[in-house]
Amino acid sequence: MEFESADTLTTYDYSFDPNSATNRLLKADVWELPYWGGENSFIYLRNEDHAVQDLRGYHIDIGWGNYTTSNEYSTQARVWVESQRYSTSPGKQYVALKMLTMYDILNMIPYTGGSAPDYKYTYTSTTVYDILEDLIETYTPFTLDAIGSVDDGIITTLEPTFVVNDMGVQYWESIGQAVYRLLGITKLYLKAKTGLAFELVYPQEADAVDETYEAPLEPVTGKHAFYSYTENYSLVLPNSVKVFGNQSSDGTWGSVVTGEWDDTGEQSRFMTIADFYPFGSLTAEADLDNQASAHGARELAEMKSGVGIIPHDCRIELYDKPVFLDGR
Repeated sequence: MEFESADTLTTYDYSFDPNSATNRLLKADVWELPYWGGENSFIYLRNEDHAVQDLRGYHIDIGWGNYTTSNEYSTQARVWVESQRYSTSPGKQYVALKMLTMYDILNMIPYTGGSAPDYKYTYTSTTVYDILEDLIETYTPFTLDAIGSVDDGIITTLEPTFVVNDMGVQYWESIGQAVYRLLGITKLYLKAKTGLAFELVYPQEADAVDETYEAPLEPVTGKHAFYSYTENYSLVLPNSVKVFGNQSSDGTWGSVVTGEWDDTGEQSRFMTIADFYPFGSLTAEADLDNQASAHGARELAEMKSGVGIIPHDCRIELYDKPVFLDGR
C-alpha cells in the first residue's frame, strides 16, 4: 500500500507487513461500483505517533491478497485521497482517508468541447465507441481500451446525433454524465482497470461462470467457500419499452417510427408497465427496436439479484459471473 504524490516524486509505504515498523493499515474499505465508488471508500491508518503525512491528492494502486507466484494477488484500479480525517480517543489515534475512484474523477471533470460559455457540442457521423473514446481520452487522464470482440450491435455501428451541454436540457455536463447518457443507448458497461484505463464489457446471461462458491464452509478443490448468500426475486418494472424516432427537423413528430421491447412473461405475471424514450435522429425501425432492447436489457441487468458474503477472494471482479452452490 504505497501512496504516491501527483508529481510521483514522493512516496509513503504503509503496506500491511506485521514485521515492519511502517505497517499502519487498520482497514481498507474501498468499493467498486458501476458509476461511482468514492462516497463509500475509506482507508484507515494507525497514527499514535502522529507521523502520517498529509496525503491529500496522493494516489494508490491497492494490491489485494498475498503476493505469490500463484493466483492470490490482484491490483485494483487507481484511487486518490480526497480528504484526511484525524480521530483520537483513549488508547487509539488513527487517520481516515476518503478515496476517489476513477469514476469519481470522470464525474468531476467538465466537458469543454464546444465554445464558451456553454461549451455545447454536437457529435454527428461518429460511432458511439468513437464518441466515448473522445470523451475519455481528450478530456481526462484516462484511456479507453479498443473494442475488440465486445459488440452489442450498437457500439460500433450506430452514429447518433449526440449533444453535450444542450442548455435547457443538460447544463455543463461532466464527462461522467455524458458517458453515462451515451452508455444508456448501448448494452455495454464501463469498467475501470489498472494503468488508468477503462474497458467496455458486455455482461450476458449466456456468459461462462467466472467463479464458483460452495457451502458448507470447507472449500472444495477448485472452488471457493462462501459464508452466506441471499437471492432476491422482483418484478421486472418496467416490462415494456417504446422508443420513438423520425423526429422532423422543426422538432415536431409528424411520422413517428416506434421501436419496441416487451417482456411478455412479466406482463402476464403482473400487468404491462411501459417506459418511453425519444430518439428523434433515428429513422429505421430496426435501430429503434435495438434501442428498446438495450433499455430493457439494462433494466434487467441493474436489478439486484443477490448478495453474497465470501472470504477474501481477489480473483472476483466487477461484472464477473459467480455461481453459489448451497449444500447446507
